[in-house]
Amino acid sequence: MKSAIILPLLLLTVGSIPAQSYMEDCLWVASRGATSLYRVTRYGEILQTVDMKFNKYSVRGAWRAPDGKVWVVNFFPNPKAFTILDRNGKFLKNVPTSAGPYAMAFDKKGNAWVSGAVPNGVGKYDSSGKFLGGFTLQGAAPLGITIDSAGNVWVAHRVGPPGMISKIDAKTGKVSAFNLPSTSKILPVHILADFQGFGKPSTIWVGGDDRGDKKLYRFDATGKFLRSYQVFPTGYVTGMAIDRNNDLWVTTSLNEVYKVDAKTGKILLKFNIGSRVGGVTMDAVGRPWVVERSAPSGSEIQRYGLNSTKKETAALVGSNTYGVTDASGYHWAFVVNPFADSDGDGMANVSEIRLGSSPFDPQSTPGLGLEIEGVCSPGSKVDFTAIGSSGVMGVLFGRKFAPGIPFPPVKGWFLLDPHALYPALLFFKAPGKFPISIPKEPSLVGRALKVQGLLAASSGTTFTNTTGIKFIQ
Repeated sequence: MKSAIILPLLLLTVGSIPAQSYMEDCLWVASRGATSLYRVTRYGEILQTVDMKFNKYSVRGAWRAPDGKVWVVNFFPNPKAFTILDRNGKFLKNVPTSAGPYAMAFDKKGNAWVSGAVPNGVGKYDSSGKFLGGFTLQGAAPLGITIDSAGNVWVAHRVGPPGMISKIDAKTGKVSAFNLPSTSKILPVHILADFQGFGKPSTIWVGGDDRGDKKLYRFDATGKFLRSYQVFPTGYVTGMAIDRNNDLWVTTSLNEVYKVDAKTGKILLKFNIGSRVGGVTMDAVGRPWVVERSAPSGSEIQRYGLNSTKKETAALVGSNTYGVTDASGYHWAFVVNPFADSDGDGMANVSEIRLGSSPFDPQSTPGLGLEIEGVCSPGSKVDFTAIGSSGVMGVLFGRKFAPGIPFPPVKGWFLLDPHALYPALLFFKAPGKFPISIPKEPSLVGRALKVQGLLAASSGTTFTNTTGIKFIQ
């Protein structure tokens, strides 16, 4: 096979172009104590680096709001503020707080809930950053924060042991506190609401700084303790996230990554990377990205398959990067507001995610996702995987994207630059996979490749949504 076939990336589009979607289909990566943010595509290409030195603050973490803006929790030298950037990383405003904020989550109305923004409590802000009120909690040190499928806000307090969590009721605003079991020896830092299915309440997972028991703790939506899980043998929890199958991914301070069945607590995958792991998050289609703090050339954010222990692609994100926090987009679409239609294509967010189609891409085709699976390294083999609709899939390759050209013969827009196309067109049946062997050519390393697909189905011919390849060592 000609190497030219392997040199682009895969992009998707939708039957008709609605208004531009809000939250962008990418990842924002922040490192506690550093000054830079990195905007990374689902295939590992860094689109942008935003240096926050202009703000005279270092960064604790970054989250995207449902309207696409990037909210940054500031750290040193004055932690009593957060910053709002536009979707392109341009400074909009600083928002002063009465205490030091730590983390945030967005509800289905687009309001931000910021832990630590008020003394021993949570601040609520509208999408512009206007303060709507504060909620004082019983425990000190409110850190991690999450929102469950009913809209309730949950907070982890780094107190104890045994530690405690709080709940702010979505309807009444009532604050309740719940202690971890008396045998717990962790200081809660991370808290995560999962998605158990339509009409079913979330369960709440808690992890934190280890003081001897190295367990995860689980509560139901009423605050009742369910059970603990002896998941990891060393270190403390540095991150938790759920994938599109509602499995839980956990990283520890040493070198461990775990995938845990969120119904049984059984360990499904376990592997080690480097010597220190900085956290885990999910991209827009629910695939895990893990930060390796000790990569030889600096910290990497690395993508893994849902059932794989091998790094598929990666991007360099500074040095000693940890505290991956941009899970808000995926969590918002999958857990907080699963019935919403973020990209205006007529399909609920959760359905798109499970079919491998991004709910944030305004040109995605409902019911069909197209992904690259496998290690994107010269000499290896990757699969183009079409999920969902049935028909013949054709894939075009190009060096770059065009602004978007209407293509009347089919439903959708042509997004590859016609002048940058490679003379390659692959055909395969969807749903299904098409394997491609990547040539052993070192010159491919570091290149990002762009692709666009067409699906011929009984309902007509449409473009598909995006994925891609960035070749790694």
